[in-house]
Amino acid sequence: MKSFEDVKKRLMKNKEFADAYRRNKPLADFIDEMLSLRAKKGWTQKDLADRLGMKVPNISRIEAGKQNITFSTMQKISEALNGKLLITLRKEDFVELSPTAKKIMKKIVKAEKKTPAEILEEALKVYESDKSLTH
Repeated sequence: MKSFEDVKKRLMKNKEFADAYRRNKPLADFIDEMLSLRAKKGWTQKDLADRLGMKVPNISRIEAGKQNITFSTMQKISEALNGKLLITLRKEDFVELSPTAKKIMKKIVKAEKKTPAEILEEALKVYESDKSLTH
């Protein structure tokens, strides 16, 4: 059986598919996070719909990627799930961690009781101050 990555690699050779994938990836990422946060809370679609003042079919369509959503709706969903919505045009200032790095970062955040940004800032200061690391 082929993995998702194998299938995706083959499909990405098709320019139309690749363009559509890149265009829609931010929304797909939002939906993945929405599903993940909802599951962590143990909420059903109805639970989320009730908190948002929406109907369950709307939540279902959003989660299936079949309904375009406004920025305002994304904010409401993020707030209801105690998430944080990040939208940026400054791609060079954004760092996406691998799944392994995310797990490690979560462990460090929990152990150090600091935010990921604080941990990264400290690591960068150590790097800058340790001359053996910069050469």
